Amino acid sequence: LAGFFSKDEILAYTFNAGAAWAPMYYALWGIAILTAFMTAFYMFRLTYSTFHGEFRLPKHHPEAAHAAEYLHESPWNVTLPLWILGILSVIGGFMGIPNFIVSSFTHQESHINWLHGWLEPVTAQTPIILSHTIEWILLITSVLVASTSVYLARRMYLLSELNTSDLAIQKRFKGMYNVWSEKYNLDEIYEGYIAEPLVRFSDKVLAVFDMKVVDGFVNSVAGVVRFFGFLLRYTQTGLVQNYALLLVIGVVILLAMLVIP
Repeated sequence: LAGFFSKDEILAYTFNAGAAWAPMYYALWGIAILTAFMTAFYMFRLTYSTFHGEFRLPKHHPEAAHAAEYLHESPWNVTLPLWILGILSVIGGFMGIPNFIVSSFTHQESHINWLHGWLEPVTAQTPIILSHTIEWILLITSVLVASTSVYLARRMYLLSELNTSDLAIQKRFKGMYNVWSEKYNLDEIYEGYIAEPLVRFSDKVLAVFDMKVVDGFVNSVAGVVRFFGFLLRYTQTGLVQNYALLLVIGVVILLAMLVIP
């Protein structure tokens, strides 16, 4: 559909890079295939668990008696945009259909995929050195991998042919179950080695720098202004005689500066 041919192009070019540049890209292709398998599995696990099977809300649940009021088909103003998006997702994928598919049947080079080279002015392009046969094998392989994943998800979560309870999975995979349930402790690693050190550094260093240096500089400027204001306020008495006296003193000083060499 919308993402199939673009994903297939990524897989094909990764495999092609392994043939043209370095074998490391074969490993990246394998990781991408594994990711496609996992993606298909969890998406259909979600689909089967959400939209298929028996109603899972417990009978004693306070909302169970009123479930019919909340669970119903969407109105047309929600369904119609979804249908439009669904149809476009089916059609849109064929805008990026790989050129080799058409070339395999016409026996001549075709360039019907106008999205294929639209980034060529700004990105380096590795010429495809794979034969059409290899490209077909790669495409069929990705389809088989995704289909196998969907089949496995169907058996596990729709047909319930496999025991997928937490206890069964824990018994089957043993130590790995704890690793998966703890999500590889990524949250704890992030908190312990990134978040907490940054917070401590901020409290011990940045906060002190902010208060002592940044705030200290601003407060020092304010203190200097306040000090001179404190001194000069004694000259602001409000008495005209004092202002006239200061004016005369200023004129005398200026004249003295002009007269005295």
